[in-house]
Amino acid sequence: MRDYAMVSPGFWTGCTGRRMRGLGLPARVVAMYLLTSPQANALGLYYLPLPYVAHETGLSAAEVAGALAGLEGIGFCRFDAGSECVWVLEMARYQLGGRLKAADHRVRFVNELYRRLPDNPFLGAFFERYAEELCLNERRGGEDLEKAGEPAAGECLRQIAQGASKGLPSQETEQEQEGGGGRARARSLSGREAKDREAAFARLWAAYPVRRGRARAESAWRQAWKSDPELPDIRELTRIVDEFAARDVEWRRGKVPRLSRFIAEGMWREEPREWPPPEAGGPGGPGDRAGGEERRELAKELLRELTNAE
Repeated sequence: MRDYAMVSPGFWTGCTGRRMRGLGLPARVVAMYLLTSPQANALGLYYLPLPYVAHETGLSAAEVAGALAGLEGIGFCRFDAGSECVWVLEMARYQLGGRLKAADHRVRFVNELYRRLPDNPFLGAFFERYAEELCLNERRGGEDLEKAGEPAAGECLRQIAQGASKGLPSQETEQEQEGGGGRARARSLSGREAKDREAAFARLWAAYPVRRGRARAESAWRQAWKSDPELPDIRELTRIVDEFAARDVEWRRGKVPRLSRFIAEGMWREEPREWPPPEAGGPGGPGDRAGGEERRELAKELLRELTNAE
């Protein structure tokens, strides 16, 4: 997840912004979401399942699909339903400030980011458009949709919007049916369980305070997804992570376990360790003495940090 995103005031008043007005409010909301989404990157080409957009914008699936089809029609973005990847066509130019020089330290970052993008039909077209401007080194595959003989993204999105407007069951409804009203696993019933698992992991990874050791974390996540019937759905799991980050004394002191350990050891089952512990915090009790030791150690750490800063 990016720490910040650049959005020009011209988003509302420029040529494209004026054309968006004719598409309706959902299109403008989705366009702003595409520029500032937690899944977005500086290239404007990234993995974006439509349920994320609907959940985080509050729009319906039909509104999201219709908005994306309209935005594609005015040349703002393209979306591939097969790979669930979106390409905001001019985003890389605005996020990176235009043409890069070969000596710019961002060139290495851009090439690494391009290399790690998931397979999608826009990779080749992105290279052709930005190779010279961003000093891209190696073209990746990914034929254009029309060249590959696939239906245009706009047509796919219109089909999705029409299906949603006819009352097809939502993902949430399917989960309730599958889970019997309990905490259902965030899985689709459409045969795309692997993609649901990867999408859920991407969301958890973006929400976790320490993003190191991704390969091990993904392995632990796949194992838990497959064999742990108590694994919460992704919304509940991110809520638990947020609660630990806000309340747990070790996490607040920077001692956050790697995500792989958090998943593999089922640490999400535990309660945050608040300080002082409520049951042992009385004056003179064992909790009071333990708390005194903790406070003294914390004071020493703070003193050392202040001394080093000076």
